[in-house]
Amino acid sequence: MPAFTVSLDDSVLACVCTDGYDVLSIRVGGTRVDDEFATIDLSAGAYPEGGPSTHLIWLNSVAVLPGQRIEVEMSDRGETTRPGKTIEDLFPDEEPSSPVDFKPTSEIFAELRRLPSLRDGYTFEVTSPTGEVHRTSSTPDEHGFGFTVLWNSYQPERASVSLHTYTIDGVEQRSPGSDHLREYFKPTQTVAIKIDA
Repeated sequence: MPAFTVSLDDSVLACVCTDGYDVLSIRVGGTRVDDEFATIDLSAGAYPEGGPSTHLIWLNSVAVLPGQRIEVEMSDRGETTRPGKTIEDLFPDEEPSSPVDFKPTSEIFAELRRLPSLRDGYTFEVTSPTGEVHRTSSTPDEHGFGFTVLWNSYQPERASVSLHTYTIDGVEQRSPGSDHLREYFKPTQTVAIKIDA
């Protein structure tokens, strides 16, 4: 089964083999109001029918600074660098809670709009799996971005990669954001993104 290696400025943060998992997700994201410029998350899960689910986390809100480059490599195979952690492992002092059906309210969106912007926006330099370089940026009214690599066991020979930006109004109205990149990549290929202010 394929493996994914995530590096930050050529320093490997984690490698995860997909053997035994149904889904693997790598996400880089940020908003204009977060203290952190951007963060990286890496998790994988197994969700068998009629059995207990497993959700493990290797990277949890790892900080990314302006100008840093994140690279994701997909390999035919590889060794997982270290065991993943559960939510309970990451937050041992928090009391277990039952799932909450979270529904954003107009008050939550109003509060988001009141928060001061800590940056004017983001610029992106994305190197696609074919080696083509795409340069783009968020618009003045856009609140944040998401760069996502997603793999699933139904199509294990490939993974999808996407970059999108979004506004608060768009999230509230559940309208799609702006797609800047949407491609597939396969073992032996890499995708990279450099994010700046």
